[in-house]
Amino acid sequence: MNIPELEFKDFVIKRAASTKEIGELVAAIQKLGKKKGVIQIFDSKRIASRVHLFGAYANALIAFKNKTNRTKSMGMEMLLFAAMTDQIEEAIGIIGAKSSSDFVIFADRKAAFARLRPILKVKSDFRDSAAHARSAATGFGIKGGQIDGINARILQKMALSRLNSG
Repeated sequence: MNIPELEFKDFVIKRAASTKEIGELVAAIQKLGKKKGVIQIFDSKRIASRVHLFGAYANALIAFKNKTNRTKSMGMEMLLFAAMTDQIEEAIGIIGAKSSSDFVIFADRKAAFARLRPILKVKSDFRDSAAHARSAATGFGIKGGQIDGINARILQKMALSRLNSG
């Protein structure tokens, strides 16, 4: 697997809700993700920033390239990195979407997102805010600071989570 050049312009990161229950939404994402790219949903309260998601995506790509991935799908590997753990159930509990009424959706291709659009109610683009980043980061044991410092600590902790479990 080659690591594609990261084209951030193709990424879609939105706050959304769904017309489906969470289980149906996850099943639709898994089915579509097998064919159309990386798609994952997250608890909106636990994603600190766009950098948090970009870091999880990049780490998942590298894990697959190096054959150190813990899961069979990029979306699930991304969830592990975003949650900073190597345990699937723990990752789902920490950062997985809890409800279909409010979540963050990440897609690495606009076309993949477009295929899910009929069952989504898009609220807005997911934007960084210092207050939200501080609140989300607290759940990972990261306290205070400006958004750049929080992002740096999240990326560091993300990398260490895999090293510590290896």
